[in-house]
Amino acid sequence: MARVSVIIPTYNRAHIVREAVDSVLAQTYRDFEIIVVDDASSDATRSALESYQGKIQAIFCETNGGAGAARNVGIRASSGEFVAFLDADDLYLPTRLETAVEALDGHPEYGAVYAEVRFTDPSGKQAPFLWVDRMGGGRSGWIFEEVLLRGIICTQSITVRRSILDRVGPFDVTLRSGQDWDLWWRIARVTQIGYLDEVVCTYRITPDGLSRMGVAAAESWVCRDRKALATFTDLTPRQKRLLHLRLYRDLRYQALYLAAQSRPREARASSREALRVALSAKLWGPALKAVAGLVTGERSSLWAQALRARNYAEGGR
Repeated sequence: MARVSVIIPTYNRAHIVREAVDSVLAQTYRDFEIIVVDDASSDATRSALESYQGKIQAIFCETNGGAGAARNVGIRASSGEFVAFLDADDLYLPTRLETAVEALDGHPEYGAVYAEVRFTDPSGKQAPFLWVDRMGGGRSGWIFEEVLLRGIICTQSITVRRSILDRVGPFDVTLRSGQDWDLWWRIARVTQIGYLDEVVCTYRITPDGLSRMGVAAAESWVCRDRKALATFTDLTPRQKRLLHLRLYRDLRYQALYLAAQSRPREARASSREALRVALSAKLWGPALKAVAGLVTGERSSLWAQALRARNYAEGGR
């Protein structure tokens, strides 16, 4: 039984999945298992994985369920005390697992640890910023409020104790996008999380990943936020206000995507809902911005620039 289970979901990444697997096999820490879950790919992924027989466990799904569902398949098949994730687009640096295991062994109060991530484009060119630094994170302990408001945890950098996953449950497959944030929120509600000030992963921003950002993703974010408001029944007034701010922002993103698709009536409906959320939570500044969005039809150049920055910062996947 390995101490760490590394789950790699993949879909039509035959040309690149081997690089992800090899980056795990090159780890300085050796007590791990690799579970690759092919989410019903239509390319040569099965052939690409054949040479790893005996080194990985490969699971081939019959139907495509999305990354969250594929990760859940991997979690159910795994045996490790700790669970880590890696998308087929991305790469672990050699000390990724060693750093996480040392931190979790040294801090039994941490139910999970996360670390810094480097962005690159498909050619390997590095972005001039790091993930956690860009998001304004970098704190350890009870960080629910930070996790709630900002995407400081990258899926490739988090390592979770299995006991915590058993407690909070797996990825929510009813959400088409944002399942990772939903899970981090649930984890941060019940345990302390440690931050490791070390770059442990390379996150590759891919054009088809960015193309998946849009109305459907924003709608899923809104559903995720409303789910949290309904299920987190013991929030402090400040936490509830922050969650309303999260919902307001995602409604505004939804409105902007709708406006970009020339769907003005639906965009105005989202803007009006964002205004109602801001007023109900007494978020006066956001309320004024929502009014401005209604006036401009959510086509403000500054707002569009902010959205593009978010797309790049969050990788679009």
